[in-house]
Amino acid sequence: MMTMMKRRSIKQMIGVITFLYVLLVISLRAEWQWSKETGWINIRRVRLGNSGKLNREGVKLLKEGRCEEATQYFISAYKTSKSGKFSQKILLNLATAWICAKKYYRAYSILKVITERYPHSPYLEEIIKLNYEIGFNFLRGAKKEIWGVSILPAKSIGHNLIQSLIEKYPFSKYTKDSVIKYANFSYARKDYALAYRFYKKYVELYPEDENAGFAIIRMFQSKQNDTFGASYDKTNIEQLELELTKLYFENARKKILSDKEYQKVKNTVENLKAKADFDVAMYYLKVGKKKAAFTYLESIMNDYPKSVYAERAKEELKKHSSKK
Repeated sequence: MMTMMKRRSIKQMIGVITFLYVLLVISLRAEWQWSKETGWINIRRVRLGNSGKLNREGVKLLKEGRCEEATQYFISAYKTSKSGKFSQKILLNLATAWICAKKYYRAYSILKVITERYPHSPYLEEIIKLNYEIGFNFLRGAKKEIWGVSILPAKSIGHNLIQSLIEKYPFSKYTKDSVIKYANFSYARKDYALAYRFYKKYVELYPEDENAGFAIIRMFQSKQNDTFGASYDKTNIEQLELELTKLYFENARKKILSDKEYQKVKNTVENLKAKADFDVAMYYLKVGKKKAAFTYLESIMNDYPKSVYAERAKEELKKHSSKK
């Protein structure tokens, strides 16, 4: 009997909650509207008036740092705007205001609408600039919003956005700095494969730039850090040697690197080759094959005398030669 009463009580409670939810939805739908350009907006907060005046007021608030307040003016201006070109400018201002308010996903959505709807927008460079800013903020941890709440990680969106911008607009005035910035970001987070890819991209796109030398050095350092198990798979090292040969002729023609910088890159490759042999020698010592290990250690000292492993090979030879 008690169980039946409890069930009836629960059903009644669910019915009340459902009724209240329906009332809430009806109420919200009466006040809120959604559009692809602006997302959800409260129509009671939309201001009526001249779109140009509303836009100017939004710009003024934005300059004062009243970012979210400015968005309401830009939304109102967009709703009353009749000009396609001016509508683009208003949406661009709206995206800027959302970035100012740290609502990056909203800004991203607006810029996506502009580029889809106006592929030849006169504001393309500004759109590219804002998209790079949004992309890097996603990488730093800015979240994707759902119903106005920032809850979902958006790093994958950041990576895809930045990479697509670099591919589509390699000669934008905002891309050069962004390529090296993205490569540095990846390197700092130990994503060496991605860092290598975009340092290399930088050198390919801007071989005459003053940062090309730095990018080349980091390119080889990234490959060095990303080379694991070189003793068993020397693919990365062989690729590096090919890159170095190509770089030698390119450098002779263009002087991308100073002699000192070029030698630094060459030493990186030599150290990798020495490390591969050193790892094999250590393996043979571990399994008790001293003769084979000594062959590898001696070859390191002879073939790579300037590498950091030459001295270590000498020490290992001395240590294990003294053991009976």
